[in-house]
Amino acid sequence: MTTKKKSILGISYLSVAVLGASLLMAKPVSAEEMGVSQGQATSLATETSPYGIVEVGEITEEGHERILYSTQDPYLKGREDGYNAGYQDGQKPGAFEYPEDYTPQPKSNPYNSTTTKNKEWYDSGYRDNYYAGYRNGWDNNHYIWSTLKTVWNIITYYLGYSN
Repeated sequence: MTTKKKSILGISYLSVAVLGASLLMAKPVSAEEMGVSQGQATSLATETSPYGIVEVGEITEEGHERILYSTQDPYLKGREDGYNAGYQDGQKPGAFEYPEDYTPQPKSNPYNSTTTKNKEWYDSGYRDNYYAGYRNGWDNNHYIWSTLKTVWNIITYYLGYSN
């Protein structure tokens, strides 16, 4: 082949690849399937996120979630879930400014069926980020007090009165 034909062929391959990638970005592939497992109905779902994380999970009738496969690290999943749980707890009416337990155990662990290492990593990530979520939730619910406290901390820091 001549170089002109090779370049046209290369450009056509590239354009087909870009078209396929843009279609996948515009409409990501997802699948849902209902199945019966040991007398309990479960739902199998595949989720994708903008970060390229793919999860295949199973949800039973009782609402228990179990992750069958995930491209996300269990520690990062725990951090995400811990932040969200902390944020919700901080948003509750009557919540204290600081949580009673800074590093709580998660109520449920989606990695119960997998290796113990995944469970430990998930628990560790959950505990690591719970406090940050709680504080952000509380601060968003009490924004005036949080703003005044932040301004006060900045002033005392610049005047040299901080610890």
